[in-house]
Amino acid sequence: MQARLESLGDNIEKTLFVIISKSGGTDEVRRNLYSIIAYQIAKRPEKLKDLYRSIVLITEPEREGKKNFLHEFKKEIKTKFDVDMPVLENHPEIGGRFSMFSPVGMFTAELIGLDSSALLEGAEACFNDFVNQEELNDSKVANLALIDIMLSDLAYVHRYSMVYADSLEATNKFRAQLKGESLNKNGIVSTVHIAGIGTVNHHSDLELLFKDNNNLVLEQIYFMKPAHEAVNPKINLEILKDLESESNHASLIKNHIKPLRTYLIEKGNPVLTTVLPEQNEYNLAYFLFQDMLVTIVQAGIQDAIGSFEKLDLSIRQWEVERYKKSLSK
Repeated sequence: MQARLESLGDNIEKTLFVIISKSGGTDEVRRNLYSIIAYQIAKRPEKLKDLYRSIVLITEPEREGKKNFLHEFKKEIKTKFDVDMPVLENHPEIGGRFSMFSPVGMFTAELIGLDSSALLEGAEACFNDFVNQEELNDSKVANLALIDIMLSDLAYVHRYSMVYADSLEATNKFRAQLKGESLNKNGIVSTVHIAGIGTVNHHSDLELLFKDNNNLVLEQIYFMKPAHEAVNPKINLEILKDLESESNHASLIKNHIKPLRTYLIEKGNPVLTTVLPEQNEYNLAYFLFQDMLVTIVQAGIQDAIGSFEKLDLSIRQWEVERYKKSLSK
């Protein structure tokens, strides 16, 4: 945090600080907040009030009898500096890693120029497709969860996920964290999600994939229609003539994605392929929300016998905290 603040230099005066803790009790968030304030006091004490004007808080609503340091922080700053920091409220039953489509994710999305309405439409469409399936067997979400359980039962330990667009790289890391915290615990059958190195060609990954007996599942994710596609123009150079009129995206699929998939299938490794129709907020949100639902269903499906009514679809943060406390004992 100290290094990041130093790198901002004078731009710290143009910086918005979004302080997020679902419970209002996260130690790392408290320490980061302390570091930011201490840095401002050391470097620009006369502009401390300006710093407080540049803070937005996101946490669950204030509740009687529940301590929340962000609400207490807001009150103290209001009393001492007469600065009323805005608070965006997160629903208390949404666990931290499932909060992407709450103010936690949507506020950030708007800040970086994404259309939060389109994101929410994609998530809602996915949810409606899920709940409108009366039978578990007809549900794509449930079948994706069952596939992962089946692969794990067949001793495929690692699910190596390659994405073929830079915009999916952070998405892939989020999926690994979502699955790791939710599923890779004692008693839940699951492959271990490993986010691939980089995007597009994945040359660094191939040695790992091509080892014998690696019991690895390959997952490939790409857009059918990327946001920025180029068809190579004619540039009158003989050495590059074979590339003229060729689509770079089509070449990626033909020369990288399909050959790798074919090779691994011939070796006996399972390959899962996800093709997102078009590179936009709606499709990205649909995919991400589907992954969240798969994670939730997978956690409850092993005690179910074929109907949604018997599933516990609520992975709530307090349950995770209870689990961690039992481990520490």
